[in-house]
Amino acid sequence: MKTVIWILVAGVVLIGGYVWFTGQQAPAPVTQTESGTESTASKVDAAIEDAASSTAQKVEEAAEEAEAAADSAATEAAETTAAAGQAASDAAGAVAGDAAAALSVAEFDYDKVVAIIDGSSLNPDQKQILKTGLEQARSNPSLLAAMLDQVKAELGL
Repeated sequence: MKTVIWILVAGVVLIGGYVWFTGQQAPAPVTQTESGTESTASKVDAAIEDAASSTAQKVEEAAEEAEAAADSAATEAAETTAAAGQAASDAAGAVAGDAAAALSVAEFDYDKVVAIIDGSSLNPDQKQILKTGLEQARSNPSLLAAMLDQVKAELGL
């Protein structure tokens, strides 16, 4: 029985030694020297300066490209606006010429006059009154001339 106790004591001592030995902390790492730290710091500073310079250059290039694109777009918009204005002016002139011809007794075309009235900015009631008057006057040339004069006056022609 004595032998069993000694074996148990030896086991406890071995287990205790193992726990104590593995519970030790690892040795502290070796610290860098000041020259190594300064070298690393200078490398980091150089990298930051390079990145900042590169970024600033890219931003400047992007700004120049954006400015050129804006100038191009403004020029194109001005040209488009001028062309649209000319087209509108030409169309208005053609419509005014067609309207003047359609609103004369000699070249009266009921459908064209109704289309001119419908396309005008007159209120719906006034449009209906003019169209009703035209319908009644279109078979009587003397009434038609007076009615066409009234339509011209309402349309500002």
